[in-house]
Amino acid sequence: MCSCWDSVRKVLRSRVDRLPGEKPCDDLDACCKIHDDCVGKKGMTDIKCHEKFKTCIKKVQKSGKVGFSQQCPYETAVPTMVQGMDLAIMLSQFSNSKLEL
Repeated sequence: MCSCWDSVRKVLRSRVDRLPGEKPCDDLDACCKIHDDCVGKKGMTDIKCHEKFKTCIKKVQKSGKVGFSQQCPYETAVPTMVQGMDLAIMLSQFSNSKLEL
């Protein structure tokens, strides 16, 4: 299992920084890779990518696994990531809107 720092670092970096063929270090990182690939293909404002990511990370949280470590459990990381995706969805709605402010 990866350290908290390794997982957080992978969560925060862009898909460009992921090494070719690099495998996810845990289930949450696997969700991140799927999201990275999705927004890489469909664009950063694709709301479906963000919604699928939220579903994936919530499933990881419900798995009962501890996560990165006792100091960085999924129970702590996932709610923060969900809030980040909610913000991304809100901003994507503005970006995708045809309305002028």
